Amino acid sequence: MRHQLPVTGNGMLPSAMPAGKKPNITPILGDSLEVIELYHREKAQVLEKSLQQLNLLENAKEIAFICREVMVIREKIASILKRKFKS
Repeated sequence: MRHQLPVTGNGMLPSAMPAGKKPNITPILGDSLEVIELYHREKAQVLEKSLQQLNLLENAKEIAFICREVMVIREKIASILKRKFKS
């Protein structure tokens, strides 16, 4: 899966730039280990921030669920790091 960066450094879309000044855009591989790792790290951060808004007495089940999800995500990140540094 390839993704193109839609906005260049000057904030203009590549299609809005003059014909002679098209930027060199390097594609981002969506299935690379770095992208997958970044996705999981951001997901864990979002879950950890949502934990800060919950009350233990009122939201115990939600807190337990989020903690389990964070643990699963951290295990995935650990396996990604093992694969990344193994090769």
